[in-house]
Amino acid sequence: MVMTSVSERKEPQPPQWPSKECKHLASASVTLNFVKKKRMREAVLDYIALSRNDRPAFDSFLVGRKLLTPREVKMLQSFPDTRILRCPKCPQEFDITSVEPGSQFECPVCSEIVTVPSETANIDVLFDAHDKQPPLLLKDEDFRPPGRDLKTEQISRELEKLGFKVIRIVGRGGMGIVYLARDESLKREVALKVLLAGSFASDGQTMRFEREAKAVAALKHPNIVSIHTLGEFMGQKYFTMDYIEGISLDKAIFRSELDLQASVNICVDVCNAVHYAHEAGIIHRDLKPANILLDSNKHPYVTDFGLAKFDDKKRSITETGTALGTPHYMSPEQASGRVSSTDARTDVYSIGVMLYELLCGRVPFDGERSMDVLMKVIHDEPKPPSEYDKTIPDELEAICLKAIAKDPDDRYSTAREMARG
Repeated sequence: MVMTSVSERKEPQPPQWPSKECKHLASASVTLNFVKKKRMREAVLDYIALSRNDRPAFDSFLVGRKLLTPREVKMLQSFPDTRILRCPKCPQEFDITSVEPGSQFECPVCSEIVTVPSETANIDVLFDAHDKQPPLLLKDEDFRPPGRDLKTEQISRELEKLGFKVIRIVGRGGMGIVYLARDESLKREVALKVLLAGSFASDGQTMRFEREAKAVAALKHPNIVSIHTLGEFMGQKYFTMDYIEGISLDKAIFRSELDLQASVNICVDVCNAVHYAHEAGIIHRDLKPANILLDSNKHPYVTDFGLAKFDDKKRSITETGTALGTPHYMSPEQASGRVSSTDARTDVYSIGVMLYELLCGRVPFDGERSMDVLMKVIHDEPKPPSEYDKTIPDELEAICLKAIAKDPDDRYSTAREMARG
């Protein structure tokens, strides 16, 4: 028998990076607080596990996983020439290109102390030497609220008792995480959304989650994702909805997959779906390409009513006087914090921004920081789409600019009116 000395024994090596560009983007994302190390580790290992023929570009993969937006990808790819640091506690961004490494300052939004990184993150420490296969897609922390010790096996068993077999994660958001699951009783695949905070959720979070499920469950429209059941397991609120096999609109825009006619058809369908919701007393307030799902026929479905305003006698739970939504797609009244004044025309504005992006390949207002974008939304006038593409029809440009008018009174009064042009 031949004995191998300790000094000669080779330790297993971690996975190799597919490319320098892949490693650079991962490193910049972690260093500048855009993606947590743990989530980047999972993403990279899943990416490595794909066969070479099935691998998209790494930046497209991260956008598809909703870890980064196309804007953030472009920004991070220019690192270190341009250095935009995100606050570790809130989405506020800071240009630190000329700031001394190691400097500290207070975030003006959340008062968190932000430290300027002195060097790029050692991205290789994401991996153990024994990492050869990607981690399981269903992990303990996906369900575990702070302070709880829930085991994946235990959670899976509880879900199976309810008749659901979890397959994989398909999306994450501020309120919850969405899984692809098989409903064994109905013999079909569904999307299962779980409230992340679980039993640690505030009363407002729980009520908003339940109201989203109950209100949207009453909506029956071919362009709105249908919600089926609302339930609870181990302190975790959840609801099930249709699983749309396809991609989100933001990914389709990033890939430049849509021609002019397809773009118009999508906006018309979204307008009609949103008008239907308005007629039922529901204002979405967070319409954006990431919340529009496309099936294989490019048929759109509106989803994620987590920030919706409901037209009832109760004060909307999310009306706190703060800006709600996603900066690039927020109306001026949302951006200025006039939440109580939001109505159907607020959603019209967001659809107009999506139409603008479909026509031009860019949003009307952009900036290095979220606050920069909000200020432009409130005060600046957008460039006409024809300045970017002379082939855009005049009538379509007029519809787009009317939808994103600063004054709500200058917009279309309803989404259906916008659809009819």
